[in-house]
Amino acid sequence: MLDVSIHEVSALLILAVIIGIPIWLTFFLRKVIPAKLWLGLLLSFFFFPFGHFYLKGGVVYIILLCAVEILLSFFISNEAVLGLVGAGLSVVLMYTRFHLKSIRNIEVGS
Repeated sequence: MLDVSIHEVSALLILAVIIGIPIWLTFFLRKVIPAKLWLGLLLSFFFFPFGHFYLKGGVVYIILLCAVEILLSFFISNEAVLGLVGAGLSVVLMYTRFHLKSIRNIEVGS
């Protein structure tokens, strides 16, 4: 029989809340305040990498950012610096996604 203590269950619940709230808030803001560059940049920095759910198709970019973060972890040993570099890359990627989205909108409109 499984021997699961209350500490393990509480740790899993805390982890679910820590991951669930940023994801829920990002989807909520995508619905309530859609396609605002400043909000996308804030979400991508503070909720790295889950802020990329703010624009559709974010799963691909989240996987990409996680893969880059794993590769960078071989070269950057300081976790704080690694987190800031990852968040910075997330912001640059979100800005690029917004820019590409506006280019596609202009091409479709023409």
